[in-house]
Amino acid sequence: VVPLMITSAHTNIVDLYGTFIVRGAKKIVNMEERIAYNSAFLLAKKKMFGFEPYLEFKSINRFYKSSLVDIGQKAGGIQVYCPELLQNDHLDLYIVLRAFFQSSSEYSYMCMLCERMQQSTHEQLRIRFSELLHHNIYNRNSERWFEALREKNEKFATAEHVARVVEENVFIHFDAGTTDRIKKGVFFLILMRHLFHHLCVEEFRRTFETKQELHAYLRRSSLEQNDTRRTINRS
Repeated sequence: VVPLMITSAHTNIVDLYGTFIVRGAKKIVNMEERIAYNSAFLLAKKKMFGFEPYLEFKSINRFYKSSLVDIGQKAGGIQVYCPELLQNDHLDLYIVLRAFFQSSSEYSYMCMLCERMQQSTHEQLRIRFSELLHHNIYNRNSERWFEALREKNEKFATAEHVARVVEENVFIHFDAGTTDRIKKGVFFLILMRHLFHHLCVEEFRRTFETKQELHAYLRRSSLEQNDTRRTINRS
């Protein structure tokens, strides 16, 4: 039996949209708006923590288990809200990164990926991107990340305990059975890069008083790059 909506072409009622009668009971379809899962969203402000702006990623797996990660700017630094690591508060970006990349070799791999992200950034944004990396990652005490995390969340007895939580509960959308902490760390870096790029672009825009000045600058830069390419080709 297929339910028939009251306002369909087969009825003469026009003011009860989304209403069904199922086995004598009234059923109504309500619209509910919420952010989609397994998609990254760049949002203006998270009032709970004062992030402005921030990137949000809600993930869900095929068993409908979900997890959340917010990466946002606060007071000039980058903070992360990850309930699996700390409920009702945020952590420094560096601490969360080290939860993914714990050993010295893993940390070196993370730094290499950050360098590649910086080099692939547009040359007009590269200096600011480098400043974000140094302020939030490179200039931190690499030996104290676990102590800093444990000061906020005493449930973690060891770094291995943190690793298990990351593998089992963070970015839950990864295939069931996939508990590769490094793969999840690389995914986190990709999200971080999107936020960094947005911050770089916004700061670059603020150096111009009007959109016309910005567009004129971009046109000049494009022409100069084309001239450079032609010169290289002729040589």
